[in-house]
Amino acid sequence: MDLAEILAVGSSFQSETGNIDTGLLRPIRNCDSVSDKESLYSCMKEIISNPEYGEQLLDSPGRLIGLHEIAAVHDGALFAALSIHYNLCVGTIKALKKDSEYLSGIYRELLQGEAVGVYLATELAYGNNVFSLETEAIYDRDRKVFALHSPNASSFKFMPNTSLSQHAAKIAVVMARLKIDDEEYGVMPFVVRIHDANKVLPGIRISEIGNKPGFGLDNCITSFNQVDLPFESILSRDILDISLNGEVDFIETDQRKRFLQSMQRVQFGKICMAAGAAAAAKASLYITKNYGKQRKTFSVVGDVPLTSYSSFSQPLTIYTAALVVQSLWIRDLGDRAHHEEDSSKGMPEELKNEIALAKSLVTWESREVIVGCRELCGAQGMFSANKFSNYYAMANGCITAEGDNVVIMQKAARDYLRSSLPFSFPDCSPSVQAVLRVLHKFSLSLHKEVQLGLKAEDKTDYFSKWNQYSEKMMEMLDVYGALCASSAASSFIGEEGYSWLLEIFLLEKLKKFVPSILASDIEDPDSIKYLLKRREDLVHEKQDQAVEIIDWFGIDKTGLKTPISEGDYINWYHSSHANAATPQ
Repeated sequence: MDLAEILAVGSSFQSETGNIDTGLLRPIRNCDSVSDKESLYSCMKEIISNPEYGEQLLDSPGRLIGLHEIAAVHDGALFAALSIHYNLCVGTIKALKKDSEYLSGIYRELLQGEAVGVYLATELAYGNNVFSLETEAIYDRDRKVFALHSPNASSFKFMPNTSLSQHAAKIAVVMARLKIDDEEYGVMPFVVRIHDANKVLPGIRISEIGNKPGFGLDNCITSFNQVDLPFESILSRDILDISLNGEVDFIETDQRKRFLQSMQRVQFGKICMAAGAAAAAKASLYITKNYGKQRKTFSVVGDVPLTSYSSFSQPLTIYTAALVVQSLWIRDLGDRAHHEEDSSKGMPEELKNEIALAKSLVTWESREVIVGCRELCGAQGMFSANKFSNYYAMANGCITAEGDNVVIMQKAARDYLRSSLPFSFPDCSPSVQAVLRVLHKFSLSLHKEVQLGLKAEDKTDYFSKWNQYSEKMMEMLDVYGALCASSAASSFIGEEGYSWLLEIFLLEKLKKFVPSILASDIEDPDSIKYLLKRREDLVHEKQDQAVEIIDWFGIDKTGLKTPISEGDYINWYHSSHANAATPQ
């Protein structure tokens, strides 16, 4: 598979003709507000009931990521709903269900599209700190059931897409605190039938929160009042065993590790958030490039396309290099995460931390690309038909979903500061190696500085110093993330004439931190000056080639059509005006 095939959005769904499977594209409609939710779930049901998807998607990380990419290009709400269904609900059940007729039936319903899967972890008072959530699942020894209950308003589940839909019943994985008698056993996942296609089930209360502009997912507040769950509803394989008499036998004795194991499928969800945001950014580049080739503007040599100006094409060059490198990083992490999920040892902390870096840095970069492309397209970019506003809303959703970026980055920082920043220099061109060496030295310098700065006398002092050095931590992770991305991308890029993409990506990162690098005194100023000049020359030299590489992203095969990206945009508006003009 060549580099263009690897980078193409949803390439695993392409037919022999190179087009995306029409069975996937046909039902997609843009759902920009909550009022469109019936269209959303009609589309959702048609996709998840396709017999060619189902469990096969969970067994193929490339196809699951590809599904997220295609959905993200068209509809952020569909992208989010599919991710919740496959990653958080179905994926969690697959990973943790024990053999039982009850759970096998639930799992089959979800795989066959008879029900939509949702996931309820976040509560009104608990977001990134869901380890402390308050929803309870209290075991009744006599009746052999769990009573699911929201003890107060703080414990109401916040934001799940649980509203009633005429198109699909909904089944949830609900995170709740397992209690037996007066003893608590930590937070565990439970399978809960929320409603059928006609009514919400007894004891469950659901209220819609309202609209998020450009992002039409039916977010709700959901609470439980003594809802009986079958004994088999707990998902605890390889975590703990519970008998009908309520006796608990721990397989994993550490409560924090039990919690992380019960939420492990969130890790692949983070990868899909990064992939979806990157796909929206790729689509933004495609729209902008096509518009820039059509739109004429003045110059001293007469009217020229926008792409003739470096002020238009150079940002596209920088964005393209970043998306190429980060997309290859996502692909690598998807393969590694899938492999580790299938192992009996579980996912190592080092990989979880790298996934946190990727999710954060890719979603932030994608939002920057979307905003930059919107601006390059001028007023045209402000209309929802040209997608940028929708992509911006979706990128912000990805930044917050599966753990807020800053929070998961700081958790990763804590782990790295307790040990080291593992990195092996990849095989790549001498010019790439030169930038890698500078950034690597800078990351180690920051690591050492923060480690020394965090030495504290007590917890209060430590917390104060943590806040004092948090900006340095984020710099350290930003640079280290670029090293990780480059290492992953280099194995795909190799020496096939495209190492300049990797070099531009790294030089752009270096430019961002020049003041801090010079202040750290790790590199001769003349060397930094040379690298900055190298960046300037390379971006200018490669801008025409980079603009053409945008076509590698395969957005034209996804069926995306906007007024300014397809054909002659003036004719599009002329036709629309002729057909819809107000009668005289």
